[in-house]
Amino acid sequence: MLLVGCADADPVRDVAVKPEAREPYNVVLIVMDTVRADHIGAYGYDRPTSPNVDAVARHATLYENAMSTAPWTLPSHASMFTGKAPHEHGAHTFHVDERVNNVASLPEDVPVIAEAFAELGYATAGFAANDVFCKPRWGLDRGFETYVSRHGYAPVHNRRVFEWLRESAREPFFLFVNYIDAHRPYNVSPRPGVVPEPIDGDAFLIDRLKRSVMGTDEPLPEDLAERVIAQYDTAVAHIDEGIGDLVRELDRLGLRDETILVITSDHGEYFGEHDMVEHNMDVYQPGVRVPLIVDSPGEEGGVVDTPVTSQDIPWLIASRMTNKRARQALAPFAGEGPTGHPVLVENYYSRLWDVFSDVWGHRFRRVRRGLYDWPYKLIHSSDGEHELFDLSKDPDERVDLSERQPDRVREMVRQVEAETGRNADRAGAPETSLTEAEIERMRALGYVE
Repeated sequence: MLLVGCADADPVRDVAVKPEAREPYNVVLIVMDTVRADHIGAYGYDRPTSPNVDAVARHATLYENAMSTAPWTLPSHASMFTGKAPHEHGAHTFHVDERVNNVASLPEDVPVIAEAFAELGYATAGFAANDVFCKPRWGLDRGFETYVSRHGYAPVHNRRVFEWLRESAREPFFLFVNYIDAHRPYNVSPRPGVVPEPIDGDAFLIDRLKRSVMGTDEPLPEDLAERVIAQYDTAVAHIDEGIGDLVRELDRLGLRDETILVITSDHGEYFGEHDMVEHNMDVYQPGVRVPLIVDSPGEEGGVVDTPVTSQDIPWLIASRMTNKRARQALAPFAGEGPTGHPVLVENYYSRLWDVFSDVWGHRFRRVRRGLYDWPYKLIHSSDGEHELFDLSKDPDERVDLSERQPDRVREMVRQVEAETGRNADRAGAPETSLTEAEIERMRALGYVE
């Protein structure tokens, strides 16, 4: 049986597997782009945004304290695919002095799990509705026989996925699906019963909130924030329905009982917390705490409160494999799991829109890293403005304890600097050949003005 809430638990030993289950298992990795954990019912949210995800969670293992390794798409996906933190894999933003692209792609010499699955003979397919930072140019497509990065909300996106499952999937397979509905522009098509109606259909509502929160010293405009959150919750419900349809399709095809299913997110979203709106900007909990639910054949499930991050996903998959060859192939990506590395989240400056803003850009010209030593979280800042929080008593990170506990801060700062100093930053040159069409798609998703 899985040991719940124990840092020393070994899922390889403790996850129960049906003896009759066929191996090797299929693996389906679902990423709900921009979905924060506290807007999911299984994590305590009071709106019915996620009945399908909640149904999976009831019989799966839910990781209560799961963090994205970064507060935006490319580095967090790269961590899921490589088992490495951003400072190790190098696919992240970095400092620039002018308005050029400030993002480096995943270096070609960093292996990804899709390559390992392909070498094992798995069919590999990736379907990313985020058509900006999941595009092949950023290196996330390596190892996939089929890789489609095309914007489309859940129903349209699922049609592509289902077509592959019905016509091209051979067992075993590794399938990656990224849903975009909860990333701006939010999918606000009506979802009766989720939020009070009518839903404001203004796609620029979040821009108004951002200017109101980050561009003034005025209090949070509560009504405006609630209208944006209603849009967001509606969008989350659309992703949930898409996931429910995908799970039902796996059932219909007779694949569900032979599949390891991972449901997570790449990052969260701010709605005024810490004077921020959207994501990319910092490593506070609204931007990095994500859902993480894992179901596998015969798994008894439960809740695990040991902190984990996106880089532990290969380990979570490998630890549920009973096929020795598959486990060996995934071992280089899995490492020792969360007990074998610092639980670290990172943000290198931010995207150009925020870094070069005349109003708030000064806030984001720094590197921020969050180190977890539960229940404490240190935010290590390259400008020396470190912060310390006790998440068990202060989950909203309102009370900075750094001046009260200087010894703890010094030790955690030492740990961050030792870890990141031991692994030289891999970020290379930015991708400079962006086309006008790519820049326009970045603008549509809020990455540039």
